[in-house]
Amino acid sequence: MYRNLPAWDDLYAVVLTAEHESISATARDSHIHQQTLSQRINRAENTLGIEIFHRSPYGIALTAAGRSLLPHVRTLLAHADEFEASRRLLARTPAHVTLTIAVSNTVAELYSPAWIATFTATHPHVSITQLQDNSAGVRKLVAEQHADVGVVEGGTPLHNEIEKELGSDELVLTVTPDHPWAKRDNEHPVTAAELRTTPLVVREKGSGSRDVIENVLGTLSPPAGEFGSLASQRSGIMALKAPGIIAKGAIADHIQLGRLIAVPAEVTFTRPLTAVWLRHATRSKEAKEFIDSIVLPA
Repeated sequence: MYRNLPAWDDLYAVVLTAEHESISATARDSHIHQQTLSQRINRAENTLGIEIFHRSPYGIALTAAGRSLLPHVRTLLAHADEFEASRRLLARTPAHVTLTIAVSNTVAELYSPAWIATFTATHPHVSITQLQDNSAGVRKLVAEQHADVGVVEGGTPLHNEIEKELGSDELVLTVTPDHPWAKRDNEHPVTAAELRTTPLVVREKGSGSRDVIENVLGTLSPPAGEFGSLASQRSGIMALKAPGIIAKGAIADHIQLGRLIAVPAEVTFTRPLTAVWLRHATRSKEAKEFIDSIVLPA
C-alpha cells in the first residue's frame, strides 16, 4: 500500500542532513559512517522518486522539491513517533480479562470477597465474576464450563476435574448461652453419640459442611433445621435454640458478643478448602494466578 514510502531510518537521515546541511556533520552526530548515511539518503530519494539534495564539491543543499517535501517528512515522522509510543504503552498494558469463579456458599460468605479485592488490586486488568452454589453445585458449574475455576469445601471430586487443596476450614459445635450444653467444658465434651442422637441445625444436603458432619458422625437424627447459608444457619441456631455445627469464622463476632458459645466436642470437624478446574481445559494465566494468590486466615 505504501510502496513509495522510505524506511524510517532513511527519512530520519534526510531530516537530520537537512538540519546540519552537511553529510559529515550529520554522520558524526549520529555516530554512523558517512557511507551509511549517504546510502540512506540515496534510498529515500530513489524510493520517493525525488531528488531531495543537490550535491556539489562545496557541500549539500536542499533542492526546491526537497524544501517543499521536508515539512511533510517531519510531520510523518512525528506521527510515527506518536504511533510507536502508543504501541509500546499498549504492549506493556495487558488486555482486559474477565475471570469467572464459582465458590461454595461458605467460601462466598467468609473468604472470597477478600481474595477478590487482593487479587484485583494487583491485577487491575482483571474483572472477576463470582458464581455461588453449594460444593456439589460449584463442581457442576466448573464441569459445564460456566466457571474458569471453583473453590469448594469438602465433597466428592468429579472424574473430569483436577483439584488442589488450598488449606482447611474448621467447623465448631455452637449453642445459645441458655442451652444445657453451654456449660460443657474440655473435661466433659459433647460426645459423638450425643451429636448423632440430637437434632442439629445444619446446612443443606450437598453442602461441604453437611458432608463433613455426616462423614464424621454417620447417620444423623432428623435435623432441627436445614439452612442454605451460614447467615441463615447462624440465625436458626439462635431462633430454634438448638445446637448447630457451623464454620468457626461465621460465629466469631457472635461469640465475642455473648450471643453464642462454642462447645467442646470429642470429635473434630475439619474440611479442606479446594480449588477445582476442568481436567482438559487450558486455564488462563489469570486463573492460575488467582488460585496461587489465595491465602487462608490462620
